[in-house]
Amino acid sequence: KDCQQLTNELNWTARALLANTQGGPLEQLQVVPKQKPLQRDICALVVHAAVVFITRKDTGLLSPFLNMLNNCAALMNAYLPTMPDDQFPEVRTALSGIYYQCSRGHPYLVTECGRPMQVYTCA
Repeated sequence: KDCQQLTNELNWTARALLANTQGGPLEQLQVVPKQKPLQRDICALVVHAAVVFITRKDTGLLSPFLNMLNNCAALMNAYLPTMPDDQFPEVRTALSGIYYQCSRGHPYLVTECGRPMQVYTCA
């Protein structure tokens, strides 16, 4: 009875998941034996996102993502806030201490006593 109430899209998605045919000819979206864990995780995320997009009719916060998938032309002149490229200035104002740079140019922070207490090799 519950299956009859599902939309056609969700019904198709549920059947595809049960048969492991999600993604159609895209094998990357199918779970196969000896699949790398990263590939399996990406597949799970993509399928999960697709199910969420299909089942959510009240878009709310999902509307930009739905527009990216369904109507990307509508976003041509849209403002999409992103994270800053360099977050170090925000970190520097939030944490007090003495900032140094390793030989490779990576910043690190020494707090409290002002002297490094541990030695690490920068990767």
